[in-house]
Amino acid sequence: MALTNRDLYRSMHNLFGRLSSAPPLDEYLRSLWAVVWEDAAVDPALQPSAERLLQWCEDAFMTPPPAFNLEWIELKHINWYEEIGFAEWECTILRQVADLWLMDSAGTLDQPGLYFGADSPSGARWYNFGPPSYLEAAITGVFGGYKGAKVYELPPLSWGHMCHLMICGQIYE
Repeated sequence: MALTNRDLYRSMHNLFGRLSSAPPLDEYLRSLWAVVWEDAAVDPALQPSAERLLQWCEDAFMTPPPAFNLEWIELKHINWYEEIGFAEWECTILRQVADLWLMDSAGTLDQPGLYFGADSPSGARWYNFGPPSYLEAAITGVFGGYKGAKVYELPPLSWGHMCHLMICGQIYE
């Protein structure tokens, strides 16, 4: 059975309802990266799917985050005009982890009014700072699915979709 954008949105909300608490976003993203990386290491031809996305997001809440690596700060943003695969998704999520680390180090994450948006030292703008708001913004920004939005069957997902999900999680309000 193919999932619709509404199914994906509702499934993500059901996941939030089962959580007793959520880790800080940087820890969650490190865990999500580790979960997806492990699957990709087993199957280098791995392609994302809506079902895998939901499973990865759930598993990340139960997976201890790997340590932060200072080398991630040096990662460059991806070129959206080239083919996007797992390596580009990995660069996107690790660049976001580095942004959050830099923001935390600069005290930005302790500032009042954070949810009106904040700029990281890298210049990237952020609006979502917790896993639930980040994931909801990701799904809504790429696929819609919330009440009142057009409902449609999800296309096969790609690593390009996964990169867009990460970006929308960061900036979609």
